[in-house]
Amino acid sequence: MYFNNFNKFSSLIFIFLMVTTSCNEDPITYNIRNLIGFYKATTFTEPGSHDGGVDILANGGELTVQFTENYTVSGHLFIPDSIESNYPPMDTNYSGIFTIDNDIVRFKNTHYILNEPQLYFIVKNGRLETEEVIGRGATFKIILEKQ
Repeated sequence: MYFNNFNKFSSLIFIFLMVTTSCNEDPITYNIRNLIGFYKATTFTEPGSHDGGVDILANGGELTVQFTENYTVSGHLFIPDSIESNYPPMDTNYSGIFTIDNDIVRFKNTHYILNEPQLYFIVKNGRLETEEVIGRGATFKIILEKQ
Protein backbone atom coordinates (compact mmCIF):
# COMPACT_ATOMS: atom_id res chain seq x y z
CA MET A 1 0.00 0.00 0.00
CA TYR A 2 2.76 2.41 0.94
CA PHE A 3 4.62 1.55 -2.27
CA ASN A 4 1.51 2.19 -4.42
CA ASN A 5 0.96 5.63 -2.84
CA PHE A 6 4.63 6.45 -3.27
CA ASN A 7 4.47 5.58 -6.97
CA LYS A 8 1.38 7.75 -7.45
CA PHE A 9 2.99 10.60 -5.53
CA SER A 10 6.28 10.34 -7.42
CA SER A 11 4.40 10.17 -10.74
CA LEU A 12 2.55 13.38 -9.87
CA ILE A 13 5.80 15.11 -8.93
CA PHE A 14 7.42 13.93 -12.15
CA ILE A 15 4.51 15.26 -14.24
CA PHE A 16 4.54 18.54 -12.33
CA LEU A 17 8.28 18.96 -12.89
CA MET A 18 8.00 18.11 -16.58
CA VAL A 19 5.21 20.62 -17.12
CA THR A 20 6.86 23.46 -15.20
CA THR A 21 10.36 22.99 -16.59
CA SER A 22 9.45 22.24 -20.19
CA CYS A 23 7.40 25.39 -20.63
CA ASN A 24 9.93 28.05 -21.50
CA GLU A 25 8.83 31.62 -21.82
CA ASP A 26 8.84 32.32 -25.52
CA PRO A 27 9.16 36.01 -26.29
CA ILE A 28 5.89 37.63 -27.23
CA THR A 29 5.67 38.56 -30.88
CA TYR A 30 4.51 42.12 -31.46
CA ASN A 31 1.01 42.20 -32.89
CA ILE A 32 1.20 43.44 -36.49
CA ARG A 33 -2.22 45.08 -36.17
CA ASN A 34 -0.66 47.55 -33.74
CA LEU A 35 2.07 48.38 -36.24
CA ILE A 36 -0.07 48.96 -39.34
CA GLY A 37 -0.46 52.60 -40.27
CA PHE A 38 1.30 55.76 -41.37
CA TYR A 39 4.43 57.02 -39.61
CA LYS A 40 6.47 60.17 -39.92
CA ALA A 41 10.04 60.71 -38.75
CA THR A 42 10.34 63.08 -35.82
CA THR A 43 14.09 62.45 -35.53
CA PHE A 44 16.50 61.69 -38.36
CA THR A 45 20.12 62.47 -37.56
CA GLU A 46 23.34 61.02 -38.93
CA PRO A 47 27.06 61.77 -38.51
CA GLY A 48 27.29 63.57 -41.86
CA SER A 49 30.25 63.89 -44.15
CA HIS A 50 32.08 66.10 -41.60
CA ASP A 51 32.29 65.93 -37.82
CA GLY A 52 29.30 67.36 -36.01
CA GLY A 53 26.44 65.51 -37.61
CA VAL A 54 23.49 66.39 -39.77
CA ASP A 55 19.87 66.73 -38.75
CA ILE A 56 18.09 65.66 -41.94
CA LEU A 57 14.68 66.92 -40.78
CA ALA A 58 15.95 70.31 -39.56
CA ASN A 59 17.48 70.79 -43.02
CA GLY A 60 14.17 70.20 -44.79
CA GLY A 61 14.37 66.41 -45.17
CA GLU A 62 11.53 63.98 -44.70
CA LEU A 63 10.93 60.31 -44.05
CA THR A 64 7.48 58.74 -44.05
CA VAL A 65 6.54 55.08 -43.73
CA GLN A 66 3.31 53.18 -44.37
CA PHE A 67 2.96 49.63 -43.03
CA THR A 68 0.24 47.30 -44.32
CA GLU A 69 -1.07 44.07 -42.90
CA ASN A 70 0.35 42.06 -45.81
CA TYR A 71 3.89 42.99 -44.69
CA THR A 72 4.53 45.64 -47.32
CA VAL A 73 6.15 48.95 -46.52
CA SER A 74 6.15 52.12 -48.59
CA GLY A 75 6.92 55.75 -48.03
CA HIS A 76 8.81 58.83 -49.04
CA LEU A 77 12.46 59.70 -48.41
CA PHE A 78 13.80 63.19 -49.03
CA ILE A 79 17.40 64.14 -48.30
CA PRO A 80 18.13 67.69 -49.46
CA ASP A 81 21.18 68.63 -51.49
CA SER A 82 24.06 70.55 -49.87
CA ILE A 83 23.47 69.52 -46.26
CA GLU A 84 26.70 67.50 -46.08
CA SER A 85 24.90 64.22 -45.47
CA ASN A 86 26.66 60.88 -45.85
CA TYR A 87 23.74 59.92 -48.08
CA PRO A 88 23.27 61.28 -51.58
CA PRO A 89 20.52 63.81 -52.10
CA MET A 90 17.28 62.07 -52.96
CA ASP A 91 13.60 62.74 -53.30
CA THR A 92 11.99 59.38 -53.89
CA ASN A 93 9.11 57.13 -53.08
CA TYR A 94 10.08 53.63 -52.04
CA SER A 95 8.38 50.32 -51.41
CA GLY A 96 9.39 46.89 -50.21
CA ILE A 97 8.56 44.46 -47.46
CA PHE A 98 9.18 44.35 -43.75
CA THR A 99 9.68 41.67 -41.17
CA ILE A 100 8.78 41.82 -37.53
CA ASP A 101 10.34 39.58 -34.92
CA ASN A 102 9.17 40.27 -31.39
CA ASP A 103 9.68 44.06 -31.24
CA ILE A 104 12.27 44.35 -34.03
CA VAL A 105 11.17 45.67 -37.44
CA ARG A 106 13.44 45.41 -40.50
CA PHE A 107 12.87 46.74 -44.01
CA LYS A 108 13.82 44.68 -47.06
CA ASN A 109 13.92 45.33 -50.80
CA THR A 110 13.48 49.09 -50.48
CA HIS A 111 16.82 49.78 -52.25
CA TYR A 112 17.57 52.69 -49.93
CA ILE A 113 19.31 53.31 -46.63
CA LEU A 114 16.36 51.82 -44.78
CA ASN A 115 17.32 48.47 -46.26
CA GLU A 116 20.83 48.30 -44.73
CA PRO A 117 21.25 44.97 -42.89
CA GLN A 118 22.43 46.59 -39.67
CA LEU A 119 19.48 49.00 -39.56
CA TYR A 120 16.45 47.93 -37.59
CA PHE A 121 13.71 49.62 -35.62
CA ILE A 122 12.60 48.74 -32.10
CA VAL A 123 8.95 49.17 -31.18
CA LYS A 124 8.88 51.42 -28.10
CA ASN A 125 5.77 53.05 -26.69
CA GLY A 126 3.97 53.09 -30.04
CA ARG A 127 6.99 54.54 -31.84
CA LEU A 128 9.70 52.93 -33.93
CA GLU A 129 13.27 53.80 -32.99
CA THR A 130 16.68 52.83 -34.26
CA GLU A 131 19.44 52.22 -31.80
CA GLU A 132 21.47 55.36 -31.23
CA VAL A 133 24.86 54.90 -32.87
CA ILE A 134 27.60 57.44 -32.18
CA GLY A 135 30.22 58.10 -34.82
CA ARG A 136 32.65 61.00 -35.30
CA GLY A 137 31.07 62.97 -32.47
CA ALA A 138 27.51 62.71 -33.78
CA THR A 139 24.69 60.18 -33.68
CA PHE A 140 22.69 58.19 -36.15
CA LYS A 141 19.10 58.00 -34.91
CA ILE A 142 15.68 57.70 -36.51
CA ILE A 143 12.40 57.88 -34.61
CA LEU A 144 9.14 57.23 -36.46
CA GLU A 145 5.88 58.27 -34.81
CA LYS A 146 2.48 56.97 -35.83
CA GLN A 147 0.24 59.68 -37.22
